[in-house]
Amino acid sequence: MLRSFEWYVRRYLQTHFDRVLLDRGGSEPSRLIGERPLVVYLNHASWWDPLIGLIIARTQFPQRQHFAPIDAKALEQFRFFSRLGFFGVEQQTRAGAAQFWSVSTAVLQSHNAALWITPQAAFADPRVRPVHLAPGLARLASRLDGVTILPMAIEYPFWNERLPVALARFGEPLLSDTMISSDEWQIRLSSALEETQDELAKFAVSRDFTRGTPVIRGRRRVSVFYDAWRRVLGRSANVPLVDERGSE
Repeated sequence: MLRSFEWYVRRYLQTHFDRVLLDRGGSEPSRLIGERPLVVYLNHASWWDPLIGLIIARTQFPQRQHFAPIDAKALEQFRFFSRLGFFGVEQQTRAGAAQFWSVSTAVLQSHNAALWITPQAAFADPRVRPVHLAPGLARLASRLDGVTILPMAIEYPFWNERLPVALARFGEPLLSDTMISSDEWQIRLSSALEETQDELAKFAVSRDFTRGTPVIRGRRRVSVFYDAWRRVLGRSANVPLVDERGSE
């Protein structure tokens, strides 16, 4: 079922994005394969985040088992998500916090597990500073030893094409430590994600395809009128025209 859903997501993203790129300047994911349990936490830029996260998880960490919390009500409505690694958590309740703690700690007992979370808890523009995170991840980091915690930034700028690009970047990994307080972890986690977002913003502003590793390329679309129009715009604004391979 996972392969079928992944195929569907790939096709869906190819339809709605010019491409999905992973910033080459970020942390190298291959260093983290199979060493110890992994938590990937990312900013919550849009509705697309879980789908982009799924594809990056499968392409960058193919050997790992992936899990992610989801609103318990949504899981009741779409029960098949549980077969994809999603687990239900009640929103903004003590019971939900307990559910998150119980399932997350169980998942992270396996060195091959990866837990994906969006601790901002609500959509937030990637330029908003400071970055505010819900306390659950900091508590997790202060109560478990030996878990790699990896920040990931994501955003969706429009470059030179009709469709947006999806950009992602991994920051420098942290290692959970019970000797560090939850409050201190809150500061460290927020700062690490903010720094990763700042670096990704430079990629977004650069409009430089060569800085990114392609995760997905959009489908080639043939439109005489669109190609003519974009060339007129490109000449008038002195904007370089880039083909599907990222070359001019």
